[in-house]
Amino acid sequence: MMVVPITRAIVAEFVPTMANREELETLTGMDAVGAIIDAAERSAHTFAGVTMDGPAFLGGVADGRVWMLANPTVARHRKFYLRATREQVTIMRGMFPRLHCWVAATYPKSLRWLEWLGFTVGPGCNVDGRVVHLAELKS
Repeated sequence: MMVVPITRAIVAEFVPTMANREELETLTGMDAVGAIIDAAERSAHTFAGVTMDGPAFLGGVADGRVWMLANPTVARHRKFYLRATREQVTIMRGMFPRLHCWVAATYPKSLRWLEWLGFTVGPGCNVDGRVVHLAELKS
């Protein structure tokens, strides 16, 4: 298991395993591969957690805004996922004094994970008909 920068090949392997692919495509107006490549190209730092089962999670940070996607593979490699994402947050904290992201209320596991990583999760607010929470981590 290893963490490497995101590549097009990793994205192409990851996208078919996504549970929320349609949601990403609806939100971005792009196909999932294009949306992830676009986010990675705009990011100052990217990471992909790759296991023997393939890529399990992808993420990055652009101007302090953190983004991350995971697939069901993380359930089989939970310790790797938790350790690796904690290390990535440490790297990103060194790059930006404030990390933040918006997470839909429909992802309670993601909200708990962000809290575990040290983010403060704010109250839900309605954005374009969806309840979302601002998650912040300040240095």
